[in-house]
Amino acid sequence: MTASAADVAFEVMTLSIPDSWKIEGSILHDGSGDKVGEVVSKNSWPYSSGEEFVASFREGFVDDLSTTEFISSGTENEIHWVCRTGESWDGRGNARIWFARTFWVNGPVIVLYSGKSCDDDFPIALEIAKTLNEN
Repeated sequence: MTASAADVAFEVMTLSIPDSWKIEGSILHDGSGDKVGEVVSKNSWPYSSGEEFVASFREGFVDDLSTTEFISSGTENEIHWVCRTGESWDGRGNARIWFARTFWVNGPVIVLYSGKSCDDDFPIALEIAKTLNEN
């Protein structure tokens, strides 16, 4: 089998996740099979710094839905993060409000979703983000 460009990019990434979670490609699923996050290679992002990353998410993107709203941002141990909310699909055909906590970890990015708030299990989300590494 020939590896795609996306497969090759993810071969050099490491991440520690809860034992009940699974990784399928770049998507993270919890023990119930629900999508709880995703990882993105540094090769897929144009950001050369965490400050540039935060500024970009604060400004928003051309393809953002009208319900997308910037909530907060911060820096913790050189990990820059933003939280935005908006209506999106849950993968099962249902639209609902999600909070996307997006962490820039010196290049690669991990997004961890919450259906409750930006602060929901944030310390756990940050601990997971701290383990993301891409060579």
